[in-house]
Amino acid sequence: MGLKIGDGIVPFKLTAVDGKEYSDGFFRKKLLLVVFTCNHCPYAEAYEERIKQIQEEFEDELDVVGINSNDDVGYPEDSFEKMIERARDAEFNFYYL
Repeated sequence: MGLKIGDGIVPFKLTAVDGKEYSDGFFRKKLLLVVFTCNHCPYAEAYEERIKQIQEEFEDELDVVGINSNDDVGYPEDSFEKMIERARDAEFNFYYL
């Protein structure tokens, strides 16, 4: 059984690249877009500019949250330190947890 469009968010509490912890209750805008992404995947990387564009275009009504759900043991380039570098270098304008 998976989630369907319109289902409520699964509660979470994760650390972002800014060093702060965020939970599902933090985001209060009308819409929340959660993107499961990572550093190492070329497909995920290919969509980063589009994700930034969506955040910019709808910033008044939308929060965008990127969640790196990968295991950094299997994918060292997805470590928290590498996430910080990626967000800085790619100038992410969205939350990267």
